[in-house]
Amino acid sequence: MQDSLFDANNTAVLIPKEKFRNEMNLHYFAKLLGRIFLKFLSSENQVNYLGKDSLANIDIDYPFPSLKEQNIFVKNFEKLEIIKKNIELIIKKIDSILECSLILEEGSNLKKINEIFNIYGGNSGLTESVIYFSRSNKSDHIKVVSASLQQDTQMGYISEKTLIKNKPIKIFKEKSVVITRKGNAGRMMFIDEPFTINDDAYVIEIKKKYKHELNIKYFMIIGEKYSKLATSMDGSNGTFSKSIFEQLEIPYPFPAIEKQNLVVKFYEKLENMKTQSEGILKKISL
Repeated sequence: MQDSLFDANNTAVLIPKEKFRNEMNLHYFAKLLGRIFLKFLSSENQVNYLGKDSLANIDIDYPFPSLKEQNIFVKNFEKLEIIKKNIELIIKKIDSILECSLILEEGSNLKKINEIFNIYGGNSGLTESVIYFSRSNKSDHIKVVSASLQQDTQMGYISEKTLIKNKPIKIFKEKSVVITRKGNAGRMMFIDEPFTINDDAYVIEIKKKYKHELNIKYFMIIGEKYSKLATSMDGSNGTFSKSIFEQLEIPYPFPAIEKQNLVVKFYEKLENMKTQSEGILKKISL
C-alpha cells in the first residue's frame, strides 16, 4: 500500500516541538535528517517519494549532540560548501579552457584529412557478451575501449586471439584518436596503448609520411572543430559521418612539432588539474 502523501507540492515543513527547541541547531538537523530520509525513500512509477507514515516513524538518536558540537558541525559544513563551490568553479574554468581551440599559427595550404590519416572502423559484433566470454588475464590480453568517452573508458580485457564470426578482431597498436559515431557523436579521445573497440567508433592513425610532422594528440585537441562539421544532430543525439569527415581540409604545413608538443603538455597539465579537482570534490561530497 502506498504511503500517504503530503498536500500541495508534496512538501513537508518540520517544526521542532517547544520542549526540544533549545537543544537544536536547525541547520545541523537539516543536514542530518536529509541524509537519514534518503534511506527511507519509496518508489512508484520510477518516482521517489517520502510519505507521511514513513516520516512519522523514523527514529533519530537522542540525546542530541551538544549545541556547541552542532554549531561546530554547521560552521565546518559551511566552510566545506564554500570549498566545493570554489572547486566546481575551477573545474568549469578548466573545461572552458580545454574546450577552446588551442590553435597555433597554421600553414596557408590545405590537405584533405584522408591524405594525412588512415581511418578505420571498429569491430562489428564486439558485444558485452563477446567480451565476457573472451575475457583474459593472460599476457596475450588486449584492452577493450568503450566508445562512450566516459571517464571510465575501459570495458575489460580480451584475448588478442578472439574471433568474431570466425574473423580475428581488429587490434590498434599505434597512438590513435577514437571518434564516437553515435550519441555523443564527433567527440574525440586519445589512446596511447594497444586496444580494440566496437563499431560505435572510428579509429584514426597518422599515415607514415606525416608522423614526424604531427603530434596526434595535438590533432585531437584541435580536431573536434572538424569532427563537429561531420556530425548531424537530432536533439541531444548525433551521427558522425566518416565520408564527410575524411573530405574536410585542414591547414598545411602544420605548426612546428616542438610547438605542438608544448600545447599538448599544457593540455595534459589542465587535464591532471581537473582529475585531481574532481577527486577532491568526490571525497568531500561523501
